[in-house]
Amino acid sequence: MLLNINKMKFIYVLLTVSVIGILILMYKSGVLDSGNFKYKQATVTIRGERFGVDVADNMASRELGLGGRENLAADRGMFFVFNSLAERTFWMKNVGFSIDIIWIAGNKVVGFEENAVPHKSESLTKISRYKSPEAVDRVLEVAAGTVKRVGIVVGDDVTVNFGD
Repeated sequence: MLLNINKMKFIYVLLTVSVIGILILMYKSGVLDSGNFKYKQATVTIRGERFGVDVADNMASRELGLGGRENLAADRGMFFVFNSLAERTFWMKNVGFSIDIIWIAGNKVVGFEENAVPHKSESLTKISRYKSPEAVDRVLEVAAGTVKRVGIVVGDDVTVNFGD
């Protein structure tokens, strides 16, 4: 019996050390570094204005979003793609600048939030949340002031070219 307990302790320690070693290797190789995350690319066009966008089409990329960035060029954005229409709620955790959020259903603008301000609080209960006005399957985040500058209105057509 004593031998079995010592064997189990040894296996437990070995597994723990192995997991820690794997995590250290993953960290050093950059796998755990969100700055090395590679997004798919696309071009989104609204009212003739083209935005080169990073595509967030899975849980990991959607969760990271624009987090960790300090700015966003006027012709760039983050494009969230979902498999179905639903009301969506977004927050801006770890985003260092204000943005415009454009809510899209199919290929039409159905609403927008101008100058959404990032919340500095680390508490998830205190972070500002932005909710779509209706069910959407796509969301475009662009630099603050873009909606006004481009003249985007509800009903505008949205064209997306993936892989540009």
